[in-house]
Amino acid sequence: MAPPKARYKQLLHFASRLDPLPAEFHTPEHKVEGCVSQVWVAAQLDRAANTLSWRADSDSQLTKGLAALLVVGLSGLSPQETVQISPDFITSLGFQQALTPSRNNGFLNMFRLMQRKALDLCLLQGGKAGASPGHGPGAATTGAAAGEEAAGPGRPRGGGEAAPQPGDAAAEPSASEQQHMGPVAASMRRKLQDAFQPLRLELVDESGKHAHHAGVRSMGKAGQKGETHFALSIVSPRFQGLSTLKRHRLVYASLAEELAGSVHALQMNTQTPEEAGVVESPRRVASPMSVALRCAGSRAAGLKSVARPTSPAGHTAPAFRAPVITSQPTARGLARHWRCHSSKPADTVYSGPVAPSPSRVTLRTLRRMHARGDPFTMVTAYDYPSAVHVELSGIEMLLVGDSAAMVVHGHDTTLPITLEEMLTHCRAVSRGARRPFIVADLPFGSFEEGPTAAVRAAVRMLKEGGADAVKIEGGAPARVETIRAVVGAGIAVIGHVGLTPQSVSLLGGFRPAGLHADDAARVVAEAKALEEAGCVMVVVECVPELVGAAITQQLSIPTIGIGAGVHTSGQVLVYHDLLGMMQHPHHAKVTPKFCKQYAAVGEVIQGALSAFQAEVSQRTFPGPRYSPYALGAGQEERLGQALRGAGLDAAAAAAEELIARHGLATAQNG
Repeated sequence: MAPPKARYKQLLHFASRLDPLPAEFHTPEHKVEGCVSQVWVAAQLDRAANTLSWRADSDSQLTKGLAALLVVGLSGLSPQETVQISPDFITSLGFQQALTPSRNNGFLNMFRLMQRKALDLCLLQGGKAGASPGHGPGAATTGAAAGEEAAGPGRPRGGGEAAPQPGDAAAEPSASEQQHMGPVAASMRRKLQDAFQPLRLELVDESGKHAHHAGVRSMGKAGQKGETHFALSIVSPRFQGLSTLKRHRLVYASLAEELAGSVHALQMNTQTPEEAGVVESPRRVASPMSVALRCAGSRAAGLKSVARPTSPAGHTAPAFRAPVITSQPTARGLARHWRCHSSKPADTVYSGPVAPSPSRVTLRTLRRMHARGDPFTMVTAYDYPSAVHVELSGIEMLLVGDSAAMVVHGHDTTLPITLEEMLTHCRAVSRGARRPFIVADLPFGSFEEGPTAAVRAAVRMLKEGGADAVKIEGGAPARVETIRAVVGAGIAVIGHVGLTPQSVSLLGGFRPAGLHADDAARVVAEAKALEEAGCVMVVVECVPELVGAAITQQLSIPTIGIGAGVHTSGQVLVYHDLLGMMQHPHHAKVTPKFCKQYAAVGEVIQGALSAFQAEVSQRTFPGPRYSPYALGAGQEERLGQALRGAGLDAAAAAAEELIARHGLATAQNG
């Protein structure tokens, strides 16, 4: 990825090529909320082609450059296609690391406003609203004054008639709703908006209908507002292709804190835009990857201006010029300028910088799976061949574990393995696995000295080992502060609670955790502390199933179980264990009870090695079939002569005897 300075130069270049938006479009309905800078966006609809052209402006050149990217990427799409685009393409552009969090949020808010404007035009198509007066044929511009942007609940549009209200497209509460909204409802609405980018969101507090419930009465006596029962109606593209059960799981996951607190019941109606009648199913849906490529194309191509809409007053506006790509960017140019956000190195020995495969599993991929309620799989592996097998299997995550000390190096514990040895394993695995999300254990002794040592070791794992994240064991307060420092350095960290093998000296052996109520509560509390420190996931090892379920329910981040029951977000097993490769008595002794062996590969290996030894002992291997090389015609006799001429009489005699034996065998077989 290009350094931040180069990214800034690119954005400033884009900004210089984007025409300013006329002052008449600098209105509240075109303004992007949630941006540090002032940003305005407006759309033009070509009715004949059913495509949108966008333009934007900002008082900040960097923000204007970001707006230019969206203008290029979304121009030329239909309103229906624009509404259905997932914001994933924003990550694919590769700017997120170079921008501050506030600018990243502003970029997302620009995209959301553009989607809402596209939705308004969807509502006005197909008879949902009449054509607005004062517009030329085949063209329409969003904006309340132009009569082409949804006015929102209760606002007059056009000639002053009340607007039809198929749903609040912006999914924002009115001022009166905000005034009467309790803190729980406000929190729920905010989380639902962040998680689903809904096209329609209605959250109704029905607690008053259930005032006779004991829980509501007790809250009233305590002086709290009884926000206990809600009815939710939500329309979001994120529900596309999901069953009702999975949609509800997504909502439950996003509102886990409220549902674990005062909210007793949540009635839900979850719909896709097509199901809600918001948009018709388009023949072609622009994918996040295609939008990212369109945006990235502007880096290798110039921008030119097209189109001229009418202004809000009905007269011809100053040239409405939407930037478009003047030439198709080459694959080489895109590979040089665009790649997904990942710590995976892009340089290779022979081909130079290349764009990674779109199918690469990233942290965003895993978060989406977790939000959908889809479990993911992790395998612990230590070398190139096993990594290739994991790659081909489609497994999402790969852990380079410090258990290599026992499984590969033959030690009794995980303590002896060093950081340098772990780096060797990590490099081998990252060469063999191009798709899975790779996590590397920080070994014992590499981070116990404090945050500085931990950050240094974690940086090496990413820079030299090719890992995407590191795993750090333990949840004690000092360990939490260490993890906080590593996260602060910009490195994804996976925590580890329950049985922590690196604490074997203190534990007195490998023993399960959480077998008593107090200890179980400690494990859950440690997991919560790791989440608050910034961990992106938590491994839960060797605890009762009930404890694993409790941790998973308490956390908003994914959990990965190993001997922790079926209710965790994902599962991990060691490559050698699940393949049944632990044939040595020592290995068999320490193979965990929770490990299921999906194959008896160890027995197959043992049988193959024994067969090889037997055939060698009996001189039946390699035999003619596996001795494929022979001297050329007439060379056998010359070989004997050459050997005797060199004084190698014993070698010559052996060669002549073998030639005679082969000749006799050939004559007998003939």
